[in-house]
Amino acid sequence: WTPLGQLQIIDRRRNLVKLAHGEYVALEALESAYASSRYVANICVCADARLPRPCAIVNVDAALMPCWAREAGIAYVSLEDLSTSRAFVQMVLDDLTQAARLAGLPRQEVLADVCIDPVLWTPENGMLTAASKLRRADILRRNDAHVQEMYSRCGLLVET
Repeated sequence: WTPLGQLQIIDRRRNLVKLAHGEYVALEALESAYASSRYVANICVCADARLPRPCAIVNVDAALMPCWAREAGIAYVSLEDLSTSRAFVQMVLDDLTQAARLAGLPRQEVLADVCIDPVLWTPENGMLTAASKLRRADILRRNDAHVQEMYSRCGLLVET
């Protein structure tokens, strides 16, 4: 707060998103908290002002996905099939919820839902910068159909 009582934003503006109930969340801070999950190779938290909690696109290591599926007894045909399997997605979401508890995140910062992107994000495929920062717009564009489906599951009517 400034001496005049005004809120001064000192971080990147695009990193702050106002949720449906008026709380602001810092996307990069949430991504750091969720990075401790064993399933996360990278994570892109996304939020919509019409939703009470954020969602995320989880980038998992495709080489490890079959091992985790076998451990959990989840049948699948392909990695694409596994990445859209509600059982696998729920397993990842449960682990991320546990990571949120361990990080002491408030309820409005606990993920409502996730979608899985099994293609590892790299600077070469344009999902990361040369400094390994997320290219959020490119990640969201690549996963648009999955994000719209995820928002629908959260009760948000989305226009196509």
